[in-house]
Amino acid sequence: MWPHKASAGLHPPLPWRERWLHPDGSGLAGRPDLVEHTDHLRVVDLKTGVWQRAMTGAQRTQLLFYCRLVQLALGELPARASVRTADGKEDEIKVREEEVLEVESAALQVLHDLQAAAHGATLEGRPAEDTCATCPFRVACGPFLEAYQPDWRCGAVRAGALVSVPTPGASPPLAEADVLLPAWATGRMRLVGLPIPNDAQPGEIWAFSDFEGHRGTAMARWNTVVAPWVEADADWSDDARDAVVPSPG
Repeated sequence: MWPHKASAGLHPPLPWRERWLHPDGSGLAGRPDLVEHTDHLRVVDLKTGVWQRAMTGAQRTQLLFYCRLVQLALGELPARASVRTADGKEDEIKVREEEVLEVESAALQVLHDLQAAAHGATLEGRPAEDTCATCPFRVACGPFLEAYQPDWRCGAVRAGALVSVPTPGASPPLAEADVLLPAWATGRMRLVGLPIPNDAQPGEIWAFSDFEGHRGTAMARWNTVVAPWVEADADWSDDARDAVVPSPG
């Protein structure tokens, strides 16, 4: 165990495992998987997903962000940072302070944008496979559904107009929807076991994510998420608008 000089009185000795870092006055916070000192100070991020291969650009940015948190906490910039996969292999980078400061600046801009959006400002979406794959809010994100491609490695997401709704008390609950987005997946889907509320009505637009099946049937999993959409707030294409099933009179 390496007793870093800046740890005394402020932090426990290294290594740190999933320690929450929120340096005073920085506005930034995060929880690196591992901060350790071998022959140098370094940050390790554990990636155990089945799709993990080489370090992605987003993962590199995440590591550099963690390095800045460690630097603010300990007064020393980690020399190395790496992604470690489930089989123990590591993809390591040399940490350069200029890159770390660029990442910090970008993170602070994102924080500013989010705070502004909370007070009514427009928040611009920047969908991409790397950044959206694990985001739980993609089920409610119009820019994601417009950009989403069939070869993106993420849980399936669809948005569509309900044709029928579950019968209260039915097990499993069954419904149908005409998929509007993504554009390459339009058509009718049978929804099996999805947690659609009892007060949902035909014609309403709902999105659902992380289900089994990709064509005519969507079956709920333990992590399936559904979210209502307001048609006026969604950026539907003309074709998608024409496909909306009207509420019964």
